[in-house]
Amino acid sequence: MIVLHSAVSLEKVDEWQLHAQAMGSATRQMLATSWSGSGRRDVYSDFNALTLQITTEALFGKNLSAEQGAKVTGVLLISQLA
Repeated sequence: MIVLHSAVSLEKVDEWQLHAQAMGSATRQMLATSWSGSGRRDVYSDFNALTLQITTEALFGKNLSAEQGAKVTGVLLISQLA
């Protein structure tokens, strides 16, 4: 049972559910594609890509391709070096 504070609207709960669905969907996709085989994985890189995917979908409603995600990650890394 979920107990809501009176200041929390049902619209906000719906928004949270959409974010939770985005997290679950992106995680299932990553596990099915990137983690489907055996071998070593760069978990740091995988989780950065997963976090970026979830964030862009939750905040902007966009689903980034792996190539787009790599470009965004590259820009972010360059900006950290500056």
